[in-house]
Amino acid sequence: MNIQILMLVIFGSLYVQASPTCSNPTVTPLRNTWALDYTGQLYSVYFCPSVQANDLTWSFQDSSGADIAVFTFSSSLGSNPCQPTTLVPVYNATCQYEGSCYTTTFSITNKLTASFNQSTLQLVHGGSSCFAQNILLQECSSPTTNNVPVNPSSGVYNTQANFQCSHGSTLFNMDGTTGNTSTKCLATAGWENEKMVQCLTVTEGSTTTHGSTAPLLYTTVQATTTPATSGTPPPIPPPDNLGVIIGAAVGGVVAFILIIILVVYCLRKQRNNKNLGT
Repeated sequence: MNIQILMLVIFGSLYVQASPTCSNPTVTPLRNTWALDYTGQLYSVYFCPSVQANDLTWSFQDSSGADIAVFTFSSSLGSNPCQPTTLVPVYNATCQYEGSCYTTTFSITNKLTASFNQSTLQLVHGGSSCFAQNILLQECSSPTTNNVPVNPSSGVYNTQANFQCSHGSTLFNMDGTTGNTSTKCLATAGWENEKMVQCLTVTEGSTTTHGSTAPLLYTTVQATTTPATSGTPPPIPPPDNLGVIIGAAVGGVVAFILIIILVVYCLRKQRNNKNLGT
């Protein structure tokens, strides 16, 4: 009987260790691409283990699988989780245990140079993998996703640069306002504000977007003048027809009145002459 109880305890402990202890962890950020020479926090993981608290281990390995840095937070088999771990130069890991849940982070205080490309970061709790991520390192490059050129055309983390539209086009924000040319390479291996700007060519009556399918949000009409040329003089504009009609009407009325006055005068003069003859 004692042997059966002992076997049940052994198999039960093996089942607990083999079963997942941190299912559905919340990982921030979700991406695996980072800017070359990045330095700072890589990942934060939050999870609530399905079994009692156990040892928590971060391991950072190169592309061959060799350990670069390992941090283990001992839990003393359920008591006092997140006990201090041995420090590793140029790397850092944190651990907090509250309400039966863990919040843990992994950071690098030195630059992620090209030699760290394809490295792997893994988090293990009680022998069960909670998180594993292959890390890809890239430079920020030009042009942007909206086909905006950047000067310099490539850069590592925190490189200062400028959006530089080609001759004849102007940098605009997506809302139609004038864009800020200053930018820098972010941890995501993308340029700051690169999705918010586009290069536009502004002509009379139309605006053209260069290399972008972004909707047309800004229209400017530039006034143009045509200089005078030698040769045939420009045509004389036609007269104002309404003025002509009014002038003709007034002239006709005046002429008619003058004719009546003249006729009346002649009749009166003729009558006066007859009276003198008699």
